[in-house]
Amino acid sequence: MVQTVVIKPKLEFAPSRQGKKYYVKTFGCQMNEHDSEKIAGIFELDGMTRANAEESADVMFINTCTIRENADDRLYGTLGQLKKWKNEGINRKLLVGGCAAQKDKQLVSRTSTMGRCCNLELII
Repeated sequence: MVQTVVIKPKLEFAPSRQGKKYYVKTFGCQMNEHDSEKIAGIFELDGMTRANAEESADVMFINTCTIRENADDRLYGTLGQLKKWKNEGINRKLLVGGCAAQKDKQLVSRTSTMGRCCNLELII
């Protein structure tokens, strides 16, 4: 006898970002790769599709790490480079998460507000 199991989400909601594209950039450890896949799944549940390149994304999520060497430097360099990306699209959103963002939350925020990089919508 074959038994079928149906898993229903705890919350039912209508996707709110239908037609939008996301891009996830991951720095660091193996755990971050796993977390980035979870984040991608959340974006897709909300109706978004994965962008093939940064340039075509409406939302960018950077998942940071402090374990790997040079990860902090890569974060700040990337934030500086993304200033142009952010300014090219009026509704583009930049989100930063992971352990480096948590460790340096005030520095990341201050870097954003001082104009060294683009404005961040969320640091988690």
